[in-house]
Amino acid sequence: MAVFYIVSRKIANPYKQALLLNMELEKKVTDRTIELREINKKVMDSIDYAKRMQESILPSGDELKSIFREHFVIWRPRDVVGGDFYWVREIGETVILAVGDCTGHGVPGSLMTMTVNAVLYNIVTGINKDDPEIILRELDKLLKQALNKGLKSDTTDDGLDITICCIKNKSRISYAGANISLYIKREQELKVCKGYKKGVGYHGTVLPDGLTNTVLPVKEGDVFILTSDGFIHQNGGNKNYPFGRKRFYNLIQNSSALSMEAMKTEFESALQEYMKDEPQRDDIVVLAFMVK
Repeated sequence: MAVFYIVSRKIANPYKQALLLNMELEKKVTDRTIELREINKKVMDSIDYAKRMQESILPSGDELKSIFREHFVIWRPRDVVGGDFYWVREIGETVILAVGDCTGHGVPGSLMTMTVNAVLYNIVTGINKDDPEIILRELDKLLKQALNKGLKSDTTDDGLDITICCIKNKSRISYAGANISLYIKREQELKVCKGYKKGVGYHGTVLPDGLTNTVLPVKEGDVFILTSDGFIHQNGGNKNYPFGRKRFYNLIQNSSALSMEAMKTEFESALQEYMKDEPQRDDIVVLAFMVK
C-alpha cells in the first residue's frame, strides 16, 4: 500500500497540475478573446463613424444633378474609408470641382481628405474661385503650413495628387492638375490634358513658374472625366499587370454608352472583368460629367 501510494502520488499530481494549468490557460484565452472582441468593436465603431464623416463631405447625388447635365461617380475606397475624394462647389456662375488622391489608405487617408476639404473651402471662398493655378498653389502652400511641414526633417511627408477645374458660365472650363489628368471626349475625339507630374503638399514639391491653366470651350455633348490612379494601377488580366493608362484611354475612346449611367456600367464592368479574383489594391475614384 505504501508503494502504491507513493507511485500514485508521483503519477496523479503532475496530471492534476496539468489539468489545472490547462483550465487556467483556457480561462486566460477566453478573457483575452472577450477583451479583443470589445476592442475590435470599438475600433470598427470608430471606423464606421469615420466613414459617415467622410461621406458627409462628398457632394451628394442631388447636388451633382443640380450642377451637371449628366454625371456619374465611381468611389471605391480600398478599405472602409480611404484617401480618394471628389469635391464640388458652385459660387455664382462658377463651378469649382476637384478630384484628389491623398497619401495613405484607410483612416489616415480619410483624415487627409477632410483636411484638404477644409483648405479648399477656405481658398475658394476667401482667396480665389476661378483660377485653378492659383487654387493649386495656395493648396500646396496652406497644406504645408497646416501639416507643419519643414519644422522637422523626420516629419511624415503627406500630400496629394489633385486636379482642379473651374467651369465659368457653363461655357468655358479651366484646368490645372498635379499628377491627375483631365480627359475630354468630344464625339470621336479624345483629348488628354496633363498637369504637373508631381503632387502638392510634399516636402520636395516646388510648383514650376511655367505651371499655367489649360482653358477650353465647352461644347454640347462634351464628356469630361477625372480619375485617380487607383483604377489605372489596379492589377489583373492574364499576366497580373496594372490596368494601365493606355487601356483606360481606350476604354473612354471606345465607349458606346448613350448616357452617363450606361458609361458607368461599362467602366465598372471593364474593371471587374480585368480584376477577376484579384483584391483591390488602391482607393478608386472616377468622376465623369457633362456640363450642358
